Amino acid sequence: MLNYEEFKDAVASQIKDYLPAEYANSDVTIHSVLKNNATRLDGLSIKKPESNICPNIYLNQYYTDYEDGRDIDDILSEIARIRQTSEAPAGLDVSAITDIYRIKEKISAKLINTEQNKEYLEDKPHTDIADLSAVYYIDLSSDSLGNMTTVITDSLLAQYDITLEKLHEIAVQNMGSKARFCSMLEVLSELMSDSLPQDEFCPADNMMFVLTNESKLNGAAMLLCPETMDKVAELVGSSYYILPSSIHETLVVPFSDGMNVDDLKNMVHEVNSTQLSADEILSDNVYIYDYDKHLIVAAA
Repeated sequence: MLNYEEFKDAVASQIKDYLPAEYANSDVTIHSVLKNNATRLDGLSIKKPESNICPNIYLNQYYTDYEDGRDIDDILSEIARIRQTSEAPAGLDVSAITDIYRIKEKISAKLINTEQNKEYLEDKPHTDIADLSAVYYIDLSSDSLGNMTTVITDSLLAQYDITLEKLHEIAVQNMGSKARFCSMLEVLSELMSDSLPQDEFCPADNMMFVLTNESKLNGAAMLLCPETMDKVAELVGSSYYILPSSIHETLVVPFSDGMNVDDLKNMVHEVNSTQLSADEILSDNVYIYDYDKHLIVAAA
């Protein structure tokens, strides 16, 4: 049984044996990648000489699989398949990333916890909302295999020659039409069948609702879109709590007599500590939407 360092060395030294000849001169490296909530993962990079970008393939879970008895040959074969299916889309011009006019429509935002991401936020433009921070990224491509994105850093924003406020405005405008709001009953129905209605916004029919985006990735960022939040208010009432169930979605709970904020916080904390991986947690807090000011604020 290899230890983790030996496992990483084995993967790095053997992976080319599982790839076609076109990868023979690729540069294979493993580097630590800072992820959400100070989580660090080991990313395997297999970069062709002629390529400007390549995906990170994270090895941490693969080592857990190896410890559980998965054969390393099977792991290497899967990594090779992932690398081959993760080539940059034909015609992708990486230089466009530095041109705001060429990538403007591809900019989005995601919400993360401010306190848990101090190091991550050091070199990135961000907008603070309550105890959360909005950071911005460029969606280079999306398909059935996943998303290829790049985060906007301070240096990249400087090249755009726009303000942080303008960057935020662009992201919110791009995300505004991608909201998905439905009742918890409909979510459960979807898990059990394919009968979920196609309406973007569904009428209020119970006491808990899910707000996310079309891709269900980084969907908690829909809280940044005032038009979306106003639409939610029209459907469930202007007074409602927002429970951050993960970075990918939030729960909306209309106010009702006898509802206790501490009980809601305890519920969020329980889910965070037992159901989510560390990099999916958004916050243990509960929020309310100030309809008049179009702002998310922490519930007292």
